[in-house]
Amino acid sequence: YTTTGGMFMWLLYDYQGTDYFTGNKRRISLGNAIAMSQMEAVVFKEGSAGFISAEEFSGVFPQKLFRLSTGQFTQGVVTSVALPTLPEKGVNVYPTPVEDTLYVEAMLADGTAVPYTVVDLLGRIQAEGRLRFSGRRASLDARPLGPGMYFLLLKGSEQTLVRRVVRR
Repeated sequence: YTTTGGMFMWLLYDYQGTDYFTGNKRRISLGNAIAMSQMEAVVFKEGSAGFISAEEFSGVFPQKLFRLSTGQFTQGVVTSVALPTLPEKGVNVYPTPVEDTLYVEAMLADGTAVPYTVVDLLGRIQAEGRLRFSGRRASLDARPLGPGMYFLLLKGSEQTLVRRVVRR
């Protein structure tokens, strides 16, 4: 909220990993349509399309669900780069079980960034980002993962490689 009660949101995009303030930032006014509500949550469904939910406000204004599109603010912005070609064989993930740091070894050039996702056995995303290779090796901090079995998905231009990882 602004000092005059106007609502706005910050749109943060093109950042590296979880360092949200390294990318682009835009302050977006939400206008008058939502001003007579109390914003509760913002959820994105696909890309730039999402919803804003609003709680009942003072017993006068009912719950509402607003559509949201941030496409007009991010059009023309390059948000992705070409995916690397991953070797079909020779991608090693170790140690497993892992305690602190998981290493991924592959025949990739220094500086290659490979998008990754870590999912649990129920398919829930536990971590995602880009692994940056140096000396044909990249590392991933496994400490935020609880004990259990996970799948590490490495996204390449032609395929997604899946490796099983156990966190001790």
